[in-house]
Amino acid sequence: MVYMKTVVITCGGTGGHLAPGIAVAQELSLRGYRCILLMSRKQVDKRLAQGYRGLTFVAVPGIGLSWMNFPLFLWHQLGALLVNIHVMYKYKPIGCIAFGGFLTLGTFLASRIFRLPFALHEANHVPGRVVRLLQRFADRIYLPEGVTLPHARKDRMRYKGYPVRSDVSLSKPHSARSALGLEIDRPVLLVLGGSQGAAALTRWTQKNAQALALEGVQVYCLMGMQGGPERMETHKDAQGNPIKAYYVPFSDVMGIVLAAADVVVSRAGAGSIAEINFFKKPTVYVPYPYACDDHQAANVRYLQHQDAGVRVPESELNRLLPAVLGLLKDAPFQEILKKGMARLAKKNDVKPLVDDFLSLVD
Repeated sequence: MVYMKTVVITCGGTGGHLAPGIAVAQELSLRGYRCILLMSRKQVDKRLAQGYRGLTFVAVPGIGLSWMNFPLFLWHQLGALLVNIHVMYKYKPIGCIAFGGFLTLGTFLASRIFRLPFALHEANHVPGRVVRLLQRFADRIYLPEGVTLPHARKDRMRYKGYPVRSDVSLSKPHSARSALGLEIDRPVLLVLGGSQGAAALTRWTQKNAQALALEGVQVYCLMGMQGGPERMETHKDAQGNPIKAYYVPFSDVMGIVLAAADVVVSRAGAGSIAEINFFKKPTVYVPYPYACDDHQAANVRYLQHQDAGVRVPESELNRLLPAVLGLLKDAPFQEILKKGMARLAKKNDVKPLVDDFLSLVD
């Protein structure tokens, strides 16, 4: 394929950063642009990237910032800057877009060296540290609706949502359940810990799988890469029939996994929310309490205001089982949540974001 021009997309560190970068790369590729995606060296990035062999990924050094590792953080940032300079010298991009996280700073500095337009995308309702740091300097900043940055120029801010990958496509629930080894005529609870897993939600699932089985509910739990090997457990319903509970470390077929679910229990990262809204799956969110700036709680508060989600704090996990079973049985409330999610999902179309970005760089 003969490419017109090249764009650098910095999007690694977590699935919530990498997935929207892939979505933008897919749309740009359809329009004839070559995309170089800069990702971290984490296993979760490597595993997710394996499913997109048509895209070009470059692993970049980097670690998150804390006061304990500040010298090592600076060392990694220097390495990241050198990789960015090499990529920009080699591929001659027309511009860069970064999706936040610890890889962003190196791309920004290299973009200034090469005098390239630089765009930032913030997915959460509390902007991350690097977005707050660079808000004065970015040529464009994409934000969730209702979020503002006090020091960014208003004419550079846009509200464009969270782009969803084109391969996360709708499937029929029965065929999705069959593909995952679940019974097609029993309800399914999907438990999502995010791309890096959530031990607390996995432990909750293990503790409550039998209680869910007594109600005839199957379980599909994504544990994260550190959750151990894939396994299937069998429990009994009230009549003694077998009910399955799957524990899976990672899935690269999230479209099938989400399509199979009736109700979801999930952390509240922006990426998980966007994909759940796309599938309109009624969800009980358990925000990760140690997320930077408590941004997951802010994400859920916005969903609650939009009638698009239910919240149970991790400190109150004793409420989670009644909330899940109540939601499974409350069809009218499910419809309210689905309507709210449908409204929000419309704002995540990747095409307007790419149109605006190309108006900046091309």
